[in-house]
Amino acid sequence: MTPLTILRGNIEVALSLDREREEYVQVLSELLEETLHIIHIVDGLLLLARNGTSSLVLNKMPIQLISFCEEQARDWEAICQLKNQHLNLKAQGTCVVEGDRDLLSQLFLNLISNACKYSREGQEVEVDIQSNTGGVEIAIRDQGIGIPARDQERVFERFYRVGADRSRETGGAGLGLSICKMIVELHGGRIWLWSEVEAGTSVCVVLPISNATRGEM
Repeated sequence: MTPLTILRGNIEVALSLDREREEYVQVLSELLEETLHIIHIVDGLLLLARNGTSSLVLNKMPIQLISFCEEQARDWEAICQLKNQHLNLKAQGTCVVEGDRDLLSQLFLNLISNACKYSREGQEVEVDIQSNTGGVEIAIRDQGIGIPARDQERVFERFYRVGADRSRETGGAGLGLSICKMIVELHGGRIWLWSEVEAGTSVCVVLPISNATRGEM
């Protein structure tokens, strides 16, 4: 079932009978969630299209990644709270990268959303940031349903979805991780994941250290 089908169904049900205020609030909340999902898909498609036509211009600047993530954490926590999940942000070192703030924000939002989407109620999503000689490493770990080994090499492909049943339950469009891969590569970085079914998934991103910071190391 597509997000637009869900929207139409909820609207038709809401209009079919007079309802109590609380029921309308519930329906509107569900409509908002589906609308945000559609916006997310459309924004992703536009980003991929712009990159494909070379019209995507990065506005790179030095970004202290720990401070940046702390600023974003409120939005991440709001996503986690939808399923009564807990966000655990851990960071250490001087983690300065040359990056586009908007694209990095979308990168982390996609990864956090995925971690929450495929985790169960009440579980923890961990974001671990640390700097080393190879770059700034960010690991997003969940305790969710995991990804079968046969699918792990393909999840970064555009429109690839892991199983029809899983896709119906989560409403995924198969764009999130392909967009993440594109953003990471535009920043000269690397992304990969490790996953085990019913044990969780860890997505690792390495971004190059800012040249200004590298001179201080």
